[in-house]
Amino acid sequence: MITSFRTLCTLHVDHAYYDGGRCRDFGFVTPTDTAALLNNGRLLVKVRDGVLHVLFETDETGTPLRPLAGATLRFGLLLRNPLFALVTAVVPATPLYRNTADPAALDPPLTARLTGRLFAHALARPERPVTVDLYHPDGQPALTETVVAAHDRADVSFDLSGYPPGLYRLEEAYPGETLATNSYLDPESLAAGVFGMVELTVAAGFYAAPPSFAVSFAAREETLRYYLVIGKYTEAEFASLTVADAGFGEDQRPQILFDRVEAAAFGDGELAPALLANNGQQVVLFRSRGPVARRKQARKNIQLRKNGDVLIKHLPQVGAVDVHGDVVIHISKP
Repeated sequence: MITSFRTLCTLHVDHAYYDGGRCRDFGFVTPTDTAALLNNGRLLVKVRDGVLHVLFETDETGTPLRPLAGATLRFGLLLRNPLFALVTAVVPATPLYRNTADPAALDPPLTARLTGRLFAHALARPERPVTVDLYHPDGQPALTETVVAAHDRADVSFDLSGYPPGLYRLEEAYPGETLATNSYLDPESLAAGVFGMVELTVAAGFYAAPPSFAVSFAAREETLRYYLVIGKYTEAEFASLTVADAGFGEDQRPQILFDRVEAAAFGDGELAPALLANNGQQVVLFRSRGPVARRKQARKNIQLRKNGDVLIKHLPQVGAVDVHGDVVIHISKP
């Protein structure tokens, strides 16, 4: 008998910082329950070039040996790049990605606090009584507890030993208002320190048309600031300095426009001129007119000019290790 495998689905990470290309900042963690499901369904998981491939075994006619339509595969996203937060727009804490709206695409991420078997929750408000209900991933009630004024405390805890992993909804019912939050039970993934979770519910159509799932991240945006510290320039030379983006056409990207800001007009949170200059140096700031997304590939031809002549053809770019979009450049005539 010839063993044959075909693709059931794939999962990868994209990031605008890499110009929308594949992001290799993550690894994948397969929890024990999913590993057992893969084995029972005659499925294999392979990771190649940052892409997770789920493969199914077929017979000689290409028919899956053990279809798993309706089953849910769970994978943890393990962050490997310690600089990820510096280049990434704000992401929900422990994001959860699922394919509930469209079987072939991931929904926008949910925020879900990752928890182990002992679930402790700080109550959000001081009013009493408050009834706390915890609901199973299928929406059915799991546990409940009521805290009254006579036996007040600031938190509640539940022992979730024996409960299946997945997304749980917690509701706090106060007089006149109910608050809801999400928690994700997975002691293994919590111990592994995963960044987020992905749940893929297998649809029957996957076997004929395997979908490619993408977890996508936006790049962090910030104001780009070039501080020029100038020595031995005449007033006319100093006044003629400009910063211009001459490379947007070649790079096929939006043009970045810069405003010249004199030292007396620096705003709150900007570097103080007195900290930058000494011995009679002059300071001027060129501030981007809007927020600029970080990107791994440097933008070409953002130029410093004097009287229209190019002094610096490629100004330095903000790197992944830089906390702010501030670049300080010292220039002095001999």
